[in-house]
Amino acid sequence: MKSIIRFSIALLIAVIAATPAFSARAQGTNCYGLADADCQLYYGALAPDNMAKFASFAMDYTLAAKIKTTGATAQDADIKVEGSGSFSGDPKSFTAANPSAGLSSLLFSNVIKANVTSNGSPMAGDVEVRVTGGNAYFNSAMFTQGKWQFVPLSAATGGMSGMTGGAGAAASDPALMKSFMDVLASPGVIKAEAKDGPEVDGQATKQFTFTLDAVALTKAPELRPLLKQALAAQAKGAPVDDQQVEAVATLAGSALKDSTFAVSWLVGTSDKIFHGVGLNIVLKIDDSTAKLLKMDGPVDATVDFNIQVSKVGEPVTVEVPADAAPFSMGGMSPDAMATPAK
Repeated sequence: MKSIIRFSIALLIAVIAATPAFSARAQGTNCYGLADADCQLYYGALAPDNMAKFASFAMDYTLAAKIKTTGATAQDADIKVEGSGSFSGDPKSFTAANPSAGLSSLLFSNVIKANVTSNGSPMAGDVEVRVTGGNAYFNSAMFTQGKWQFVPLSAATGGMSGMTGGAGAAASDPALMKSFMDVLASPGVIKAEAKDGPEVDGQATKQFTFTLDAVALTKAPELRPLLKQALAAQAKGAPVDDQQVEAVATLAGSALKDSTFAVSWLVGTSDKIFHGVGLNIVLKIDDSTAKLLKMDGPVDATVDFNIQVSKVGEPVTVEVPADAAPFSMGGMSPDAMATPAK
């Protein structure tokens, strides 16, 4: 029983953390309290014609995360990442049956800068990534000693079909998806707000934020069937009754009472397309819950990830790096990994 509860609380934490990312796709006719005009603008961005424009775009993004744990493996990490680049691909060339079919159409370039301080030790590193002609090229002082290397995308994604098969089957199960949407639509589980966003590509935007109430989620009657299904799978044939389901939901609600999960979207008020997405997570696990999950100690973590999208639909070009060599793990530089941040 204890092992089932530990598994289920860990599973709920993972599902809850991912749930806001599904809010855009799971809304149906539920606007979660948004005004009619805001609701129409948001759904307008989800229209197939507008979504089809994302065959190419430029992007700028930032990631800021702080993670603090105590115990035998205590960690105090501060992570900052920023990047920019562009993307282009032919959506029609990708299929669920063969997700690798359209790899040759991908064009991608990105320059990423990272600064990490872990337990007082700072590290910094840059990496540039390019995808063109069916190959992924990368250059990093840390991993390739400042030289371009590449791997064929077909090799890098060879296991994609097997890895996504289970998730794809679950997402295509109408009954399962309906149950999931019913959970999100349960009163108080998701709260939405709209406000003016930043200017992007010379036009105003509206920022829509969907915040998940983790405690309300664990109290939702609609969650029970899904949770019971997960418990039964973990129990491997052992009986799972409603009392066990209720115990897990109650414990999860107590564990996540101080945690918050939110996703935000930027929509252009003129072109009615998405111009950005943000994910904000605050995860706090107290000492009693940590012991229940057999963790070393409490967890206090925040993650703030934001992407701003511009030049939607504009052409993208990516140059093949000169003198690129096949990827070799021997290219990693231990000295570069220890380079202090400036």
